[in-house]
Amino acid sequence: MKQPTPIFARLAPVHLVTLIALTSGCTSTAVCERAAVRSEYQHVSHITAGPPFGPRSDEDSLDVFSVLGRCEIGRVYAEAGVGLSLADGGFYGPDEIFTGRVGVEFWKK
Repeated sequence: MKQPTPIFARLAPVHLVTLIALTSGCTSTAVCERAAVRSEYQHVSHITAGPPFGPRSDEDSLDVFSVLGRCEIGRVYAEAGVGLSLADGGFYGPDEIFTGRVGVEFWKK
């Protein structure tokens, strides 16, 4: 039986490619008033799935470690990143996960 690859060995290539893309000519920070690259751990789950509301399922949650790029123009922001699922379940398909967000900040100090 094949030994599973350690999680950090699986994360390194995904994050390396993302960092190169986010800091190279693939993304232009010239239009951004503020730009950033960060890594994060994210847990996403259904708030009413699993105990005490019903039976537990592996598809109720997703744990991801990601590298993301962020661009801000005024109050509008866009984020894009690539991550790797840390556990089985959550989404069908490969462990690599794309994250994309576009939003407006209502208040900022």
